[in-house]
Amino acid sequence: MSEPIIQVRSLGKRYRLGTSARLDRTIPEMIEQTVRGGVRSVVRGLGGRAGRGRAGSGGRGRGKREQRGGGERGGRSLWALRGVDLDVQRGEVVGIIGRNGAGKSTLLKILSQITDPSEGRAVIRGRVASLLEVGTGFHPELTGRENIFLNGAILGMTRREITGKFDEIVDFSGVERFLDTPLKRYSTGMAVRLAFAVAAHLEPEVLIIDEVLAVGDAAFQSKCIGKMKEVAGDQGRTVLFVSHNMDSIMHLSDRVMVLDGGRTSGCMPVEDAIHAYFESFTERGDVPLIELPRKVLADRAATFSGLTVTGEGGQANLVACGRGMRVDVDMVNVEGVTAGQCGVIITNEQGHRVVVFQSRFHSDLVLEKLGAKTRVTCEVPSLSLVPGTYHIDLNLVEQGRMVEYVERAGTFKVVFADVLGTGRLPNSQQGHFVIPCEWRVAA
Repeated sequence: MSEPIIQVRSLGKRYRLGTSARLDRTIPEMIEQTVRGGVRSVVRGLGGRAGRGRAGSGGRGRGKREQRGGGERGGRSLWALRGVDLDVQRGEVVGIIGRNGAGKSTLLKILSQITDPSEGRAVIRGRVASLLEVGTGFHPELTGRENIFLNGAILGMTRREITGKFDEIVDFSGVERFLDTPLKRYSTGMAVRLAFAVAAHLEPEVLIIDEVLAVGDAAFQSKCIGKMKEVAGDQGRTVLFVSHNMDSIMHLSDRVMVLDGGRTSGCMPVEDAIHAYFESFTERGDVPLIELPRKVLADRAATFSGLTVTGEGGQANLVACGRGMRVDVDMVNVEGVTAGQCGVIITNEQGHRVVVFQSRFHSDLVLEKLGAKTRVTCEVPSLSLVPGTYHIDLNLVEQGRMVEYVERAGTFKVVFADVLGTGRLPNSQQGHFVIPCEWRVAA
């Protein structure tokens, strides 16, 4: 067997708590260094800074790239990753799953050369394109057209190569009308479409994708999944991607890695990995919502602090099929929220989304001018789900940008009620919903 295209050994990343990360020398420091040591030294300083990867652009040119840990010392610290080993062969599609805060994004950032490991090493034998965060890797002042050529150049492609792919990229992204508009004028969805189109079409050996595709519409997500299948299957390229969508994980992945608390047991068969992922939720016990792991913007404190699910008869976490349900969501640290939306996402035991209730969609309710502590209530007049156990994810979106997402913030059961008048209901293997209908036989 040939050498793995991705080879990770004993990889770890430690963050120091209570201090600000220092990225490199500042510009004033480099100017002072120029005065002392001449132009050559500052050029080396700028080269060191430019050598660090940026999300959305990935590797620099072809060939093997290796990152080794630097051994950070001192202070209180948190290990985001520890002892991670991974081998990925050319043409494989490897999914990465885990709860919020499990270390998924940290791993992808190391492999994309955005951050250095604290210990261990990572080797990638090929050109990498990464799509990690919306808007990063693109320059907001440049037009869509200019950003396509910029990203291609960063990937080590010639202008002729980029021009040859240009029409495909524009057609896939669907932003042709806005091609000569500065990126800062794009909506979040437009920026994601263009970023994915560039990353997928500029022929990287390795495509690394975080869950940014979740902000696209359903049609574009389906288009992206099809392109990822094409990149991996027909073109033989390697795909490494993070997703909370278990349907995508099942349909795309050859193998799956589960990260839990920064550690992993390695890659597993897809069904085994998904089972292990959901098992990790049952082990956490009665942890208060405010303490649950969550995906949150770096400059925001935790928001969701409490969740209560009540059935029509007042029973906690128990809803009769076809009857009403009330969901109370408590939030803190929301005084500055403007044009906000709260979402209640119901998933089944397999992690599939079955229904989404969004404040703006269902009630045209915009969250703003909130108090330090706020309760938002979602009243569902009739929850027509088949009997079974369901989970609730919570999200907060502000001006089209995801502020916070909590997986499995709560759990409730839907129990039998004779809503069809026949004494029978479909089960979870037959469908998600119980919807009345009329049957007739024509003579």
